[in-house]
Amino acid sequence: MTIVVAHPYIRYSSGIRARGDSVRRQIDKTREFAETHGLDFDDDLGLHYLGVSVFRGNNLESEQQRRFISLVKKRNS
Repeated sequence: MTIVVAHPYIRYSSGIRARGDSVRRQIDKTREFAETHGLDFDDDLGLHYLGVSVFRGNNLESEQQRRFISLVKKRNS
């Protein structure tokens, strides 16, 4: 039996969001999604991509983005 795990990938584009509770809300939403769909939830990877806009594709060169894509490919191979 394959265990499917939901890992939150936390992202916001504006540094001003750091003063709010954006991280907590996104983690809670991922946890809720996992529970609703019978998935395990794991936040140990710490995939948090904070304060960089994706509008111009700046996120594509980040270490976090490369790590995320690498993990997805590894899990699906």
